[in-house]
Amino acid sequence: MITLKLKRSNDTFSVPAKYGIFIVFLILVGFFLLSNSRFFTAENLFLILQQASPLGTSVVGMIFVLIVVGIDISVGRSMFLISTIVGYLITTSCYACYRKYFAGYWS
Repeated sequence: MITLKLKRSNDTFSVPAKYGIFIVFLILVGFFLLSNSRFFTAENLFLILQQASPLGTSVVGMIFVLIVVGIDISVGRSMFLISTIVGYLITTSCYACYRKYFAGYWS
């Protein structure tokens, strides 16, 4: 079996293709840092981490699935279904009953 390795010596697109997402991320962070003085505070960073944690949890779970070669693409559909159900329960009166019942535990 013959394998071919192609090596480009003058590949001008290798740096943006390899590190482009990091460059865009740093540009966005710099823009928001200059536009709002409260962006780079500890409170805001913790809020960003708190809002990104459900997605991060599902990403870690998906990585485990992909590592064991069990490719499963239904994670997005399951997340959508669960978030729709939770949103519906929050907006209905059923959630108010649960909130009344558990109010003593959360306060």
